[in-house]
Amino acid sequence: MSWNALSHMVYVEIPVGVGFSYSDDKAEYHIGDTQTARDNYMMLQEFYKKFPHLRALDLYLTSESYGGHYIPTLAREIVLGNQALLLFPNVTSSIGRSGSKNKKGSKVETNEMGKIRTEEEAAALKVPLPKHVKYNHINLKGFAIGNPFTDPVENMVGMIDALNGHDVIPESLYERWLATCEAKGAAVADVFYSHPCRLLQQKMWHEVGQGIDPYALDWPVCKDDVKLKGRNQRHALLEHLVRLDREDESIARVAEVAETGGDFAMRAAWDHDKHGLPFEPCEDDYLSLYLNRADVKAALHAKKDIKWKDCTDKVKYYGVDQDVYIEPIYRFLMDENRELGLRVLLFSGDDDSVCGPRGTEMWLRTMGWKVTKQWKAWVVEGEVAGYMKTYENGFVFATVLGAGHEVPAFTPQAAWFLFRSYLEGDVERLRMQ
Repeated sequence: MSWNALSHMVYVEIPVGVGFSYSDDKAEYHIGDTQTARDNYMMLQEFYKKFPHLRALDLYLTSESYGGHYIPTLAREIVLGNQALLLFPNVTSSIGRSGSKNKKGSKVETNEMGKIRTEEEAAALKVPLPKHVKYNHINLKGFAIGNPFTDPVENMVGMIDALNGHDVIPESLYERWLATCEAKGAAVADVFYSHPCRLLQQKMWHEVGQGIDPYALDWPVCKDDVKLKGRNQRHALLEHLVRLDREDESIARVAEVAETGGDFAMRAAWDHDKHGLPFEPCEDDYLSLYLNRADVKAALHAKKDIKWKDCTDKVKYYGVDQDVYIEPIYRFLMDENRELGLRVLLFSGDDDSVCGPRGTEMWLRTMGWKVTKQWKAWVVEGEVAGYMKTYENGFVFATVLGAGHEVPAFTPQAAWFLFRSYLEGDVERLRMQ
Protein backbone atom coordinates (compact mmCIF):
# COMPACT_ATOMS: atom_id res chain seq x y z
CA MET A 1 0.00 0.00 0.00
CA SER A 2 3.00 2.35 -0.33
CA TRP A 3 2.24 5.47 -2.32
CA ASN A 4 5.65 5.40 -4.00
CA ALA A 5 4.36 2.38 -5.90
CA LEU A 6 2.13 4.87 -7.73
CA SER A 7 4.32 7.93 -8.21
CA HIS A 8 7.61 9.59 -7.43
CA MET A 9 7.36 10.87 -3.83
CA VAL A 10 9.29 13.82 -2.44
CA TYR A 11 8.85 14.44 1.28
CA VAL A 12 9.57 17.92 2.62
CA GLU A 13 10.14 18.73 6.28
CA ILE A 14 8.86 22.27 6.59
CA PRO A 15 8.77 24.91 8.05
CA VAL A 16 12.49 25.22 8.60
CA GLY A 17 13.46 23.71 11.94
CA VAL A 18 11.13 20.73 11.59
CA GLY A 19 12.70 17.27 11.57
CA PHE A 20 16.15 17.34 9.96
CA SER A 21 15.65 20.76 8.33
CA TYR A 22 17.65 23.62 9.82
CA SER A 23 18.99 27.11 9.32
CA ASP A 24 22.19 28.71 10.54
CA ASP A 25 20.18 31.90 11.08
CA LYS A 26 17.93 31.46 14.11
CA ALA A 27 15.78 34.39 12.96
CA GLU A 28 14.48 32.16 10.17
CA TYR A 29 12.76 29.96 12.75
CA HIS A 30 10.29 32.84 13.20
CA ILE A 31 8.02 31.95 10.33
CA GLY A 32 4.42 31.81 9.15
CA ASP A 33 2.26 30.71 6.24
CA THR A 34 3.57 33.26 3.74
CA GLN A 35 7.26 32.44 4.15
CA THR A 36 6.55 28.72 4.38
CA ALA A 37 4.87 28.88 0.96
CA ARG A 38 7.81 30.91 -0.38
CA ASP A 39 10.35 28.41 0.99
CA ASN A 40 8.40 25.51 -0.52
CA TYR A 41 8.33 27.26 -3.87
CA MET A 42 12.08 27.87 -3.77
CA MET A 43 12.64 24.25 -2.78
CA LEU A 44 10.69 23.04 -5.81
CA GLN A 45 12.66 25.30 -8.14
CA GLU A 46 15.94 23.99 -6.75
CA PHE A 47 14.69 20.38 -6.89
CA TYR A 48 13.93 20.66 -10.59
CA LYS A 49 17.35 22.16 -11.24
CA LYS A 50 18.94 19.09 -9.67
CA PHE A 51 16.56 16.67 -11.40
CA PRO A 52 15.64 18.33 -14.72
CA HIS A 53 14.39 15.05 -16.21
CA LEU A 54 11.46 15.21 -13.78
CA ARG A 55 10.38 18.74 -14.70
CA ALA A 56 8.01 17.67 -17.47
CA LEU A 57 6.10 15.29 -15.20
CA ASP A 58 2.81 16.33 -13.62
CA LEU A 59 3.18 17.68 -10.08
CA TYR A 60 0.61 16.99 -7.37
CA LEU A 61 0.93 18.40 -3.86
CA THR A 62 -0.24 16.42 -0.84
CA SER A 63 -0.34 16.99 2.89
CA GLU A 64 -2.72 16.69 5.85
CA SER A 65 -3.96 18.63 8.88
CA TYR A 66 -2.34 22.10 8.91
CA GLY A 67 -1.41 21.22 5.35
CA GLY A 68 -4.83 22.79 4.79
CA HIS A 69 -2.80 26.01 4.99
CA TYR A 70 0.55 24.83 3.61
CA ILE A 71 -0.74 23.34 0.36
CA PRO A 72 -3.24 25.94 -0.94
CA THR A 73 -0.78 28.76 -0.15
CA LEU A 74 1.97 26.88 -2.00
CA ALA A 75 -0.36 26.19 -4.93
CA ARG A 76 -1.16 29.90 -5.11
CA GLU A 77 2.56 30.74 -5.01
CA ILE A 78 3.19 28.38 -7.92
CA VAL A 79 0.28 29.76 -9.96
CA LEU A 80 1.40 33.35 -9.36
CA GLY A 81 4.98 32.41 -10.22
CA ASN A 82 3.89 30.74 -13.46
CA GLN A 83 1.76 33.74 -14.38
CA ALA A 84 4.65 36.11 -13.71
CA LEU A 85 6.94 34.05 -15.93
CA LEU A 86 4.42 34.27 -18.78
CA LEU A 87 4.17 38.04 -18.49
CA PHE A 88 7.79 38.74 -17.60
CA PRO A 89 10.05 35.86 -18.69
CA ASN A 90 13.12 37.35 -17.00
CA VAL A 91 11.54 37.91 -13.58
CA THR A 92 13.93 37.01 -10.76
CA SER A 93 12.00 38.20 -7.70
CA SER A 94 8.72 37.26 -6.06
CA ILE A 95 5.75 39.16 -4.64
CA GLY A 96 6.71 42.10 -2.45
CA ARG A 97 5.17 43.32 0.79
CA SER A 98 3.85 46.73 1.74
CA GLY A 99 4.80 48.80 4.76
CA SER A 100 2.71 51.19 6.85
CA LYS A 101 2.63 52.96 10.24
CA ASN A 102 0.58 51.97 13.24
CA LYS A 103 -0.99 54.40 15.71
CA LYS A 104 2.14 54.52 17.87
CA GLY A 105 4.34 55.35 14.91
CA SER A 106 6.20 52.03 14.98
CA LYS A 107 6.70 50.62 11.53
CA VAL A 108 4.54 47.60 10.76
CA GLU A 109 4.06 45.43 7.73
CA THR A 110 1.02 43.95 6.02
CA ASN A 111 1.58 40.57 4.44
CA GLU A 112 -0.23 39.06 1.46
CA MET A 113 -2.98 37.69 3.69
CA GLY A 114 -3.73 41.01 5.29
CA LYS A 115 -2.28 40.26 8.72
CA ILE A 116 -0.29 42.92 10.55
CA ARG A 117 3.14 42.14 11.97
CA THR A 118 5.66 44.23 13.86
CA GLU A 119 8.84 45.39 12.14
CA GLU A 120 10.86 42.78 14.06
CA GLU A 121 8.52 39.97 13.07
CA ALA A 122 8.47 41.14 9.48
CA ALA A 123 12.27 41.22 9.31
CA ALA A 124 12.43 37.66 10.61
CA LEU A 125 9.96 36.56 7.93
CA LYS A 126 11.90 38.09 5.06
CA VAL A 127 13.98 35.49 3.30
CA PRO A 128 14.25 36.96 -0.20
CA LEU A 129 14.51 34.87 -3.32
CA PRO A 130 18.09 34.71 -4.62
CA LYS A 131 18.90 37.51 -7.04
CA HIS A 132 19.75 36.95 -10.69
CA VAL A 133 18.32 33.44 -10.67
CA LYS A 134 16.07 32.33 -13.52
CA TYR A 135 13.06 30.41 -12.31
CA ASN A 136 11.06 28.05 -14.49
CA HIS A 137 7.47 27.01 -14.98
CA ILE A 138 6.23 24.36 -12.52
CA ASN A 139 3.83 21.81 -13.99
CA LEU A 140 1.29 21.89 -11.16
CA LYS A 141 -1.78 19.75 -11.87
CA GLY A 142 -3.53 19.71 -8.52
CA PHE A 143 -3.39 18.81 -4.85
CA ALA A 144 -4.91 16.43 -2.32
CA ILE A 145 -5.20 17.15 1.42
CA GLY A 146 -6.29 14.84 4.19
CA ASN A 147 -8.36 16.17 7.11
CA PRO A 148 -7.45 19.78 6.27
CA PHE A 149 -7.53 22.68 8.71
CA THR A 150 -9.05 25.42 6.57
CA ASP A 151 -11.39 27.67 8.54
CA PRO A 152 -11.04 28.33 12.30
CA VAL A 153 -14.78 28.74 12.84
CA GLU A 154 -16.03 25.74 10.90
CA ASN A 155 -13.18 23.62 12.25
CA MET A 156 -14.13 24.37 15.85
CA VAL A 157 -17.82 23.74 15.23
CA GLY A 158 -17.01 20.53 13.38
CA MET A 159 -14.68 19.39 16.15
CA ILE A 160 -17.26 19.74 18.88
CA ASP A 161 -20.05 18.31 16.72
CA ALA A 162 -17.89 15.22 16.21
CA LEU A 163 -17.26 14.84 19.94
CA ASN A 164 -20.97 15.09 20.58
CA GLY A 165 -21.75 12.68 17.75
CA HIS A 166 -19.45 10.10 19.31
CA ASP A 167 -21.07 10.69 22.73
CA VAL A 168 -17.79 11.43 24.48
CA ILE A 169 -19.07 14.69 26.00
CA PRO A 170 -22.27 15.16 28.06
CA GLU A 171 -25.29 16.31 26.07
CA SER A 172 -25.96 19.05 28.62
CA LEU A 173 -22.45 20.45 28.12
CA TYR A 174 -22.87 20.36 24.35
CA GLU A 175 -26.20 22.21 24.57
CA ARG A 176 -24.63 24.91 26.77
CA TRP A 177 -21.86 25.33 24.22
CA LEU A 178 -24.39 25.63 21.40
CA ALA A 179 -26.27 28.38 23.21
CA THR A 180 -23.16 30.24 24.37
CA CYS A 181 -20.77 29.86 21.46
CA GLU A 182 -21.98 28.44 18.15
CA ALA A 183 -24.99 30.71 17.84
CA LYS A 184 -22.75 33.76 18.28
CA GLY A 185 -19.67 32.40 16.60
CA ALA A 186 -21.02 31.64 13.18
CA ALA A 187 -18.92 34.42 11.67
CA VAL A 188 -16.50 35.48 14.41
CA ALA A 189 -13.64 33.18 15.44
CA ASP A 190 -12.89 35.29 18.51
CA VAL A 191 -16.16 34.15 20.11
CA PHE A 192 -14.69 30.68 20.53
CA TYR A 193 -11.67 32.14 22.26
CA SER A 194 -13.72 34.26 24.66
CA HIS A 195 -13.58 33.36 28.35
CA PRO A 196 -17.08 31.74 28.56
CA CYS A 197 -16.43 29.53 25.54
CA ARG A 198 -12.92 28.62 26.64
CA LEU A 199 -14.29 27.42 29.98
CA LEU A 200 -16.87 25.22 28.28
CA GLN A 201 -14.28 23.86 25.86
CA GLN A 202 -11.88 23.12 28.71
CA LYS A 203 -14.60 21.07 30.35
CA MET A 204 -15.02 19.17 27.10
CA TRP A 205 -11.31 18.35 26.98
CA HIS A 206 -11.62 17.02 30.53
CA GLU A 207 -14.29 14.63 29.29
CA VAL A 208 -12.32 13.64 26.19
CA GLY A 209 -9.05 13.23 28.04
CA GLN A 210 -9.85 9.84 29.51
CA GLY A 211 -7.41 7.79 27.49
CA ILE A 212 -8.83 8.27 24.00
CA ASP A 213 -7.25 9.94 21.03
CA PRO A 214 -9.31 12.87 19.71
CA TYR A 215 -7.64 12.30 16.33
CA ALA A 216 -8.98 8.73 16.18
CA LEU A 217 -11.84 8.41 18.63
CA ASP A 218 -12.49 4.70 18.15
CA TRP A 219 -8.92 3.44 17.83
CA PRO A 220 -6.49 2.25 20.54
CA VAL A 221 -3.85 4.61 21.89
CA CYS A 222 -0.21 3.82 22.49
CA LYS A 223 0.16 2.52 26.05
CA ASP A 224 3.95 2.81 26.19
CA ASP A 225 4.38 5.33 29.01
CA VAL A 226 8.11 5.64 28.28
CA LYS A 227 7.95 6.85 24.68
CA LEU A 228 5.19 9.42 24.25
CA LYS A 229 6.46 11.18 21.16
CA GLY A 230 3.50 10.53 18.90
CA ARG A 231 0.95 11.75 21.40
CA ASN A 232 3.07 14.81 22.10
CA GLN A 233 2.72 15.83 18.47
CA ARG A 234 -1.01 15.35 18.33
CA HIS A 235 -1.64 17.12 21.62
CA ALA A 236 0.52 20.06 20.52
CA LEU A 237 -1.61 20.60 17.43
CA LEU A 238 -4.84 20.23 19.39
CA GLU A 239 -3.59 22.73 21.95
CA HIS A 240 -2.72 25.13 19.15
CA LEU A 241 -6.09 24.86 17.43
CA VAL A 242 -8.29 25.20 20.50
CA ARG A 243 -6.09 27.77 22.29
CA LEU A 244 -5.65 25.77 25.46
CA ASP A 245 -3.81 27.70 28.13
CA ARG A 246 -0.44 26.08 28.81
CA GLU A 247 -0.34 27.67 32.26
CA ASP A 248 -3.68 26.23 33.31
CA GLU A 249 -2.98 23.33 35.70
CA SER A 250 -6.30 21.69 34.90
CA ILE A 251 -5.41 21.59 31.22
CA ALA A 252 -1.99 20.19 32.05
CA ARG A 253 -3.79 17.40 33.88
CA VAL A 254 -5.94 16.74 30.81
CA ALA A 255 -2.79 16.45 28.71
CA GLU A 256 -1.25 14.09 31.26
CA VAL A 257 -4.28 11.81 31.32
CA ALA A 258 -4.61 11.86 27.54
CA GLU A 259 -0.96 10.99 27.01
CA THR A 260 -0.54 8.27 29.61
CA GLY A 261 -3.82 6.64 28.72
CA GLY A 262 -4.93 6.19 32.33
CA ASP A 263 -7.06 3.09 32.78
CA PHE A 264 -8.91 3.55 29.52
CA ALA A 265 -6.16 3.04 26.95
CA MET A 266 -7.88 0.21 25.09
CA ARG A 267 -11.19 1.92 24.42
CA ALA A 268 -11.39 0.53 20.88
CA ALA A 269 -12.60 -3.02 20.35
CA TRP A 270 -10.13 -3.82 17.58
CA ASP A 271 -6.55 -3.19 16.56
CA HIS A 272 -6.81 -3.96 12.84
CA ASP A 273 -8.67 -2.23 10.05
CA LYS A 274 -11.44 -4.06 8.22
CA HIS A 275 -8.98 -5.48 5.68
CA GLY A 276 -6.90 -7.13 8.40
CA LEU A 277 -3.97 -4.73 8.06
CA PRO A 278 -2.38 -4.01 11.44
CA PHE A 279 -2.74 -0.58 13.00
CA GLU A 280 0.23 0.54 15.07
CA PRO A 281 -0.75 3.11 17.72
CA CYS A 282 2.93 3.50 18.68
CA GLU A 283 4.22 3.93 15.12
CA ASP A 284 5.40 7.49 15.78
CA ASP A 285 7.69 6.12 18.49
CA TYR A 286 9.14 3.57 16.07
CA LEU A 287 9.60 6.29 13.46
CA SER A 288 11.60 8.48 15.86
CA LEU A 289 13.88 5.60 16.83
CA TYR A 290 14.41 4.67 13.19
CA LEU A 291 15.21 8.17 11.93
CA ASN A 292 17.77 8.73 14.68
CA ARG A 293 19.81 5.69 13.71
CA ALA A 294 23.26 6.68 12.43
CA ASP A 295 22.94 4.60 9.26
CA VAL A 296 19.56 6.15 8.43
CA LYS A 297 20.91 9.67 8.93
CA ALA A 298 23.83 8.83 6.66
CA ALA A 299 21.52 7.46 3.96
CA LEU A 300 19.42 10.64 4.12
CA HIS A 301 22.52 12.90 4.19
CA ALA A 302 21.13 14.49 7.35
CA LYS A 303 23.32 16.35 9.81
CA LYS A 304 24.69 13.93 12.40
CA ASP A 305 24.18 16.30 15.33
CA ILE A 306 20.44 16.86 14.70
CA LYS A 307 18.16 14.66 16.76
CA TRP A 308 14.97 14.02 14.81
CA LYS A 309 11.88 14.80 16.87
CA ASP A 310 8.22 14.63 15.95
CA CYS A 311 7.71 17.82 17.95
CA THR A 312 10.19 20.70 18.05
CA ASP A 313 10.48 23.86 20.11
CA LYS A 314 12.79 25.52 17.56
CA VAL A 315 10.03 26.84 15.31
CA LYS A 316 8.28 30.02 16.43
CA TYR A 317 5.31 29.80 14.10
CA TYR A 318 2.97 32.77 13.99
CA GLY A 319 -0.25 31.65 15.63
CA VAL A 320 -2.14 34.50 13.99
CA ASP A 321 -1.95 32.60 10.71
CA GLN A 322 -4.28 29.90 11.98
CA ASP A 323 -7.07 32.50 11.98
CA VAL A 324 -6.59 33.21 8.27
CA TYR A 325 -9.52 31.87 6.23
CA ILE A 326 -8.24 29.81 3.32
CA GLU A 327 -11.50 29.94 1.32
CA PRO A 328 -10.33 33.01 -0.70
CA ILE A 329 -7.32 31.02 -1.88
CA TYR A 330 -9.64 28.25 -3.09
CA ARG A 331 -11.65 30.90 -4.96
CA PHE A 332 -8.43 32.14 -6.54
CA LEU A 333 -7.38 28.64 -7.58
CA MET A 334 -10.75 27.12 -8.51
CA ASP A 335 -12.78 30.12 -9.72
CA GLU A 336 -10.48 32.93 -10.82
CA ASN A 337 -8.09 30.47 -12.46
CA ARG A 338 -10.53 27.76 -13.39
CA GLU A 339 -8.99 27.44 -16.83
CA LEU A 340 -5.99 25.76 -15.16
CA GLY A 341 -8.19 22.75 -14.43
CA LEU A 342 -6.47 21.98 -11.15
CA ARG A 343 -7.51 18.60 -9.79
CA VAL A 344 -8.35 19.00 -6.10
CA LEU A 345 -9.30 16.26 -3.66
CA LEU A 346 -10.03 16.75 0.03
CA PHE A 347 -10.37 13.50 1.94
CA SER A 348 -11.29 13.20 5.61
CA GLY A 349 -11.12 10.28 8.00
CA ASP A 350 -14.49 10.37 9.73
CA ASP A 351 -13.13 9.16 13.09
CA ASP A 352 -11.12 12.36 13.57
CA SER A 353 -12.69 15.06 15.72
CA VAL A 354 -9.89 17.64 15.48
CA CYS A 355 -10.00 18.29 11.71
CA GLY A 356 -12.93 16.09 10.82
CA PRO A 357 -15.25 16.09 7.81
CA ARG A 358 -18.07 18.05 9.43
CA GLY A 359 -16.09 21.29 9.51
CA THR A 360 -14.96 20.81 5.90
CA GLU A 361 -18.53 20.25 4.77
CA MET A 362 -19.57 23.48 6.50
CA TRP A 363 -17.10 25.74 4.72
CA LEU A 364 -17.64 24.01 1.38
CA ARG A 365 -21.33 24.95 1.57
CA THR A 366 -20.33 28.61 1.75
CA MET A 367 -18.41 28.44 -1.54
CA GLY A 368 -21.56 28.43 -3.65
CA TRP A 369 -20.28 25.69 -5.96
CA LYS A 370 -22.89 23.52 -7.65
CA VAL A 371 -22.74 19.84 -6.73
CA THR A 372 -22.76 17.84 -9.97
CA LYS A 373 -22.48 14.36 -8.43
CA GLN A 374 -24.31 13.98 -5.17
CA TRP A 375 -23.18 12.38 -1.92
CA LYS A 376 -22.75 8.66 -2.47
CA ALA A 377 -20.70 5.74 -1.12
CA TRP A 378 -17.40 4.81 -2.73
CA VAL A 379 -16.10 1.27 -2.51
CA VAL A 380 -12.87 -0.69 -2.41
CA GLU A 381 -13.09 -4.33 -3.44
CA GLY A 382 -16.83 -4.41 -2.89
CA GLU A 383 -16.84 -2.79 0.55
CA VAL A 384 -17.92 0.75 1.40
CA ALA A 385 -14.79 2.80 2.10
CA GLY A 386 -16.43 6.20 2.53
CA TYR A 387 -18.65 8.76 0.83
CA MET A 388 -17.97 11.45 -1.75
CA LYS A 389 -19.44 14.28 -3.77
CA THR A 390 -18.15 16.24 -6.76
CA TYR A 391 -18.57 19.91 -7.64
CA GLU A 392 -18.93 21.65 -11.00
CA ASN A 393 -15.27 22.70 -11.05
CA GLY A 394 -14.10 19.12 -10.55
CA PHE A 395 -13.39 19.58 -6.84
CA VAL A 396 -13.97 16.29 -4.94
CA PHE A 397 -14.67 15.86 -1.25
CA ALA A 398 -14.49 12.33 0.14
CA THR A 399 -14.81 10.85 3.59
CA VAL A 400 -12.92 7.72 4.59
CA LEU A 401 -14.94 5.38 6.75
CA GLY A 402 -13.41 4.61 10.14
CA ALA A 403 -10.12 6.43 9.50
CA GLY A 404 -8.49 8.80 11.95
CA HIS A 405 -6.53 12.00 11.38
CA GLU A 406 -3.76 10.50 9.22
CA VAL A 407 -5.92 8.42 6.86
CA PRO A 408 -3.23 6.07 5.42
CA ALA A 409 -2.14 5.05 8.94
CA PHE A 410 -5.61 3.75 9.74
CA THR A 411 -7.03 2.51 6.43
CA PRO A 412 -4.03 2.12 4.10
CA GLN A 413 -5.85 0.11 1.45
CA ALA A 414 -8.69 2.62 1.07
CA ALA A 415 -6.16 5.49 1.02
CA TRP A 416 -4.07 3.75 -1.64
CA PHE A 417 -7.02 3.18 -3.99
CA LEU A 418 -8.23 6.75 -3.46
CA PHE A 419 -4.79 8.18 -4.19
CA ARG A 420 -4.36 6.01 -7.30
CA SER A 421 -7.75 7.01 -8.69
CA TYR A 422 -6.98 10.66 -7.95
CA LEU A 423 -3.67 10.54 -9.85
CA GLU A 424 -5.38 8.83 -12.78
CA GLY A 425 -8.07 11.53 -12.84
CA ASP A 426 -10.90 9.11 -12.25
CA VAL A 427 -11.97 9.23 -8.60
CA GLU A 428 -15.55 8.79 -9.79
CA ARG A 429 -14.93 5.18 -10.76
CA LEU A 430 -14.82 4.33 -7.06
CA ARG A 431 -18.45 5.34 -6.63
CA MET A 432 -20.89 2.60 -5.77
CA GLN A 433 -22.89 1.71 -8.86
